[in-house]
Amino acid sequence: QDISYNRTRNLSTPFFKISKLIVFRRVHALTCRPKLVMIEKTIHRRSAYISMKKELTPRKKQALEMRSRIQNVALELFDKEGFENVSVEQIAQAVGCSVGNIYHYFKSKDELVIQVTSSVDAQYSVLEESYLADEANSWHDKLLDFVGQTLVISAEDPSLYRSFIHGIRYPQQGILRDNEKRVYFRVLRELVDGCKQEGTIHPDRDREELVADLVALHRGMLLEWRIYEGAFDLPRRGRRMAAALLEGWRHEE
Repeated sequence: QDISYNRTRNLSTPFFKISKLIVFRRVHALTCRPKLVMIEKTIHRRSAYISMKKELTPRKKQALEMRSRIQNVALELFDKEGFENVSVEQIAQAVGCSVGNIYHYFKSKDELVIQVTSSVDAQYSVLEESYLADEANSWHDKLLDFVGQTLVISAEDPSLYRSFIHGIRYPQQGILRDNEKRVYFRVLRELVDGCKQEGTIHPDRDREELVADLVALHRGMLLEWRIYEGAFDLPRRGRRMAAALLEGWRHEE
């Protein structure tokens, strides 16, 4: 079943700039009433998360902004000059801070890239909590929801996209590989296991192969969306393709 998340065709429109997740879920709730319970729970948890962020002290907020600036500048330099050709000193000069300040936030140059995923994992954790707590919707629908949500998150985070491209250029760093510490991979495994338990995925299907297929779908959709400069509805197409995969996985291989 193909469920549209929104009426827009391009994620770069102001509609998506208002809010990455809350507006997305509100529109989804309007276009898909049966999922209202799940969406409301997620909105509530996300609102709490945003409220917590608003309570940061000015000093803490300044530290987070500096950390983000260092990371963004570093990723831009890596993209232009090549990772191995950029020194920490160059990054500090471009940022306008001391080398010591950079090492205050990051242990090494490699960590500048690796830690990009920590902020997005916090968003995935919010989704994970809502899925595990929700008993009104099927695991099948929750998996499709996760596919759409993660595509929007990935498309709207410039640092995450730069990190993605960096990971392609420097595969030896392993930042894109399956990692047990990454919330993204953990949630995928939980959702696939749930689908197998309810019968929407055949119990004999190999979980790791299915997770690998979903990861490939996610990354392929992101690249395709960038190639065509956001000319199509990214979460809707991602969900449609994931639904086709799931339909094939209902049966024994």
